[in-house]
Parts: sequence; C-alpha cells; structure tokens
Amino acid sequence: MSKIFLGIVIVLVLIAGGWWYYNNQAGVDSPARGEGETTLETFMVNETDREFVATGSNLARVEVWSKSELEAEGERLGEMSLRLEEAGVQTWTWPIPKYPLATVEIYALGFDDAGQEIGPVSLPFQGSEELYNALWLQIPFEEAELSLGETYTSGDFSLKLVDIAEDSRCPEGVECIQAGRVTADLEIGLEGRTETISLRSDEGERQIGDYYINLIAIDPLAREGVTLSAADYTLTFYITKELSKL
Repeated sequence: MSKIFLGIVIVLVLIAGGWWYYNNQAGVDSPARGEGETTLETFMVNETDREFVATGSNLARVEVWSKSELEAEGERLGEMSLRLEEAGVQTWTWPIPKYPLATVEIYALGFDDAGQEIGPVSLPFQGSEELYNALWLQIPFEEAELSLGETYTSGDFSLKLVDIAEDSRCPEGVECIQAGRVTADLEIGLEGRTETISLRSDEGERQIGDYYINLIAIDPLAREGVTLSAADYTLTFYITKELSKL
C-alpha cells in the first residue's frame, strides 16, 4: 500500500512540475502575436491614394487628431481603418480631408486593448503653411469670407449669406456632450437660377451643380452667457469644382 501511495505522490509532483514549467518558462522567448508590446511607429501621407497611413503593432484602434493655433487641446478628426496586418505589423489608413484644415499639427494617437493611449506620432509637416502645401496645395480652392448680406461671386456662381438659422455650438471653456453646430441660410445663384439652402457646419461639402461648398470656420467663438445676432457672424466657406476628381 505504501508503494502505491508513494507512486501516486511522485505522479502528482511530476504533473505539478510540468504545469509550473509550462506557465513560467515555455514561450518566454517567443510570445504569441498579440502578447507583445503595443507600439505606434509611423504616421505618414500616401499622396497617390490621398490618405494618412500609420503603422504599429498590437493596436486596438488608431485615431487622427488635429491641433490649431487657438486650441490648447487637439480635435479628433476620425478613426483609422485597419488595412493590413502581416508579420506582426499593422497598417492603418484614413482619407485626407478634402478641404484644408486650420491646423498647425496633425497626429495619430493609438490605443491598446485596455484603452491606454499610445503615441502620439505627428506628420513630418509642422505649421499651417507646411501642412497646407503638403496636403492641399494641388487642389484649386477658393475661399469666401461672408458677413450677413454679403455675396461671393465667381463666374456663373454666387453665394450670399442670408441668415444664421441655428447656433448650438458648445461655448468656449465649457464641457459639452456634443460640439454643436451652426446652420447658415444661403442664397445660391447658378447659371441664372437662384435657390435658398441651409448649410450646417458639421455636414461636410454640399454639391450645387458642378460646385462644392463647405462651411469651415465661424467667427466669433461661442461664449457662455453671450447671445449673438446674425449680424455678429462672419463665416468662411471653401468653394471648388475639383472635388469629383479626388
């Protein structure tokens, strides 16, 4: 009986030793993919496909951010898509905005599975002029800065600011769930015809015939406790006929 008991003890010791070795030694030098360090290595521009490209390892997601001269903190532009994962290296992409941004820095920010920030990694272009030249110089935009009642005209196209229909922007220095927006009533003239439209600051470009317009800047900033009349606003629009070629 004692020999049987001793044999059982030896077997249990061997099993326990094997379990310890597996959990503490096996695979130490060769961790499985996904168990290594989470890194954000590069953030670049693919001019051919007009997209931002980021590379890294074990990232759960990657976001694109922009910072202007007036903002202490950056503004999130969007979330990149995982295009390729090969040999432990991930490639993430996100389209370059069609319209120029009022920015001095564009950077990528990565996150691991626990939501911990990795980075940031900035584009190699710094300052508004370098970024504009690198990303948007080849696109023939025209800029229209309009106050109430003013009209921009180019060829057979005209744009008049008629009214400010809405201003739900979050006041400067106040934490809000949503950023809000401005909605402008515009009178559009094209090829002898006139129509009135409402354009929101958060909708991106609007196509009118062969033209594309986008409301990209509002002055002044929203401030808590300050009520603005329509005459107080100056809005900036980008106008082009070239977006369909991008």
